[in-house]
Amino acid sequence: MAWWGVLGILSSVLRATTVLAATNSECLYCHSSKLPVRRIDPALTLDPSTYSASVHGKHITCDGCHVGVGTDLLSHKDANTPVQCIRCHGQKDSVVPEQYRDRYDSIHRRPRKAGVSEVPTCKDCHGDHDIEAPSLMDSRVNKVNIRVTCGKCHGSPGSDIAHKAPQTAVDYDKSFHGRKENHPGLRTATCTDCHLPHNPKAKASTEPIDKVDIPGICGRCHPGIYSEYRSTIHGRDLARGIKDVPACTDCHGEHTIRPPWEAASSVSPLHVVRTCTKCHENKRILRQYGLPAGRYSTYRDSFHGISNRFGDVRAANCASCHTAHRILPASDPQSSVNPANRVKTCGQHDCHEKATENFAKGTVHLAPSQSSDAVVYWVGLCYKGMVLGTISLFVGLILLDLSKRVRLREKHGPEGGEAE
Repeated sequence: MAWWGVLGILSSVLRATTVLAATNSECLYCHSSKLPVRRIDPALTLDPSTYSASVHGKHITCDGCHVGVGTDLLSHKDANTPVQCIRCHGQKDSVVPEQYRDRYDSIHRRPRKAGVSEVPTCKDCHGDHDIEAPSLMDSRVNKVNIRVTCGKCHGSPGSDIAHKAPQTAVDYDKSFHGRKENHPGLRTATCTDCHLPHNPKAKASTEPIDKVDIPGICGRCHPGIYSEYRSTIHGRDLARGIKDVPACTDCHGEHTIRPPWEAASSVSPLHVVRTCTKCHENKRILRQYGLPAGRYSTYRDSFHGISNRFGDVRAANCASCHTAHRILPASDPQSSVNPANRVKTCGQHDCHEKATENFAKGTVHLAPSQSSDAVVYWVGLCYKGMVLGTISLFVGLILLDLSKRVRLREKHGPEGGEAE
């Protein structure tokens, strides 16, 4: 019985292979590009070996995709009907492997359903008769090729589609992720690592990725930083759905991400203060969440702020004290700016390495008044009065001298005045 079962299976396989070959051969009688004489428009032909080597070539006959197209050469019924990939890839219950199912929804498909014809279809990204599995290097959607594939629409300034599709791939090429010279032979994060191509959560709007999901997406490559961020005041509030707090892209940018040691980076020592003030000087945010005001102005007027404004990258900035990702309120015992931790924070390498507890006791964002830091307030007021008084005395002396010279000239004339 076992032999009969084996023979039955082999028979079924051979029969299926024969049917596959027979069905395709009928189509290739006209559509093969290898024929000595072309019977139809060359644009409608293909290389049989290319299709046979594709991911579909060993399993699907021509009429598996071109449904309703019969072999009647006179009518060729429904020959112009577009191929519907979702017949296999759009259903959860399908013959294709599970990871390739449920591909019906995407940021591209929805606007196309609404009538936007320029939006790409399946074949624009994956190809048609030469589709390869994404894991293969020759696939258009393999990690090494996806930038070129997406760039046909998103990286072609001056093209017909450029005025409708954001040219984000051009910026990506200049970013740390996109520079080939940093990672010979392979880019790091590519388009589909962040923009999941068939992500049903994607929205056809200016925010294609839900802000709440951004840290998790970046965290797939940066797990250590993601773990830190989740435990911070920003990460906890974002997880609760408060979208006014910053996610990764609010500080680092989206397609223009550069490392902090580059001057053009939004988180470089010379730019990070400006990046933080987008939220911490926003009056609506300060008012709505009860955040302390004047953080930028008090930093700007401090020694650190003045040095930073004059280009000294060694001067302490926001991230130097609050850290880059593990930001916590000063009241939190784990915060780097908690009173118990300030000596360690101020005593960082290349800062105030000999800092003592007394050194770290002073107010950080200093805004002295009669009721707060009164000594500093009165000393500053007296100093300003002294400076103003000194300048006034010098101005008065100059005016008295000029007055005397004018009187002498009037009394003795120019030569007499000079003699005096």
